[in-house]
Amino acid sequence: VLLARQVLPWLKVTCRGAGWDTFREINSFSMLTLVAAVAAKLYWDTDNVLINRTLDPTMVAGYSIVSLILLRCSMIVSLASNAVAAPLAVLYGQGQFKRIACAIYRANRIAVPAGAFCIIFVMLFGEEFIVCYAGSDYREYASLFPLVGVGFLVSATQNLPSRVPGVFGKVGLPAAMSLIFALLNVVLSLIFVCWFEWGLMGVAGGTV
Repeated sequence: VLLARQVLPWLKVTCRGAGWDTFREINSFSMLTLVAAVAAKLYWDTDNVLINRTLDPTMVAGYSIVSLILLRCSMIVSLASNAVAAPLAVLYGQGQFKRIACAIYRANRIAVPAGAFCIIFVMLFGEEFIVCYAGSDYREYASLFPLVGVGFLVSATQNLPSRVPGVFGKVGLPAAMSLIFALLNVVLSLIFVCWFEWGLMGVAGGTV
């Protein structure tokens, strides 16, 4: 009952009222949360494991720095996505579906160009960024910025629209798609590195 009150705060769950339907809903919600967490771990952590096991472990630091710099640039879009999450839920509760579409469009029109500008700037001047951030020993990893940056640019355009299924209570779809693309990331990276022998570019290409 305590777990149900945490997972389903909008329901007044009592010991007498708790039944199998409540139990199934709790477990379904928890499983979707687990799937989303696993997908995130696969997407972000398997690249480092793959580099460590199939390439040179010392490359992990350089690859992580490139990803971190681009991630920081894309956080402008992520912040906008988090900012509109609550208003979208309110609009859904009020049944104002047209305003949901309008809010997504307007937020995207502001956040995506701002985030894209930062990402493209780093893609163009990646060498200067990484030398300033980590030193000249990491200069060779600057070639990764254009390839990895493309992935972040595509992701930036989908960040806000991806909020829509959650607003309508369809949390299963985003969780399932995240897991599918995370697994695809692992498979493609393995193919590019082990089969085509593209090295670090193969890891980045699989992620993109």
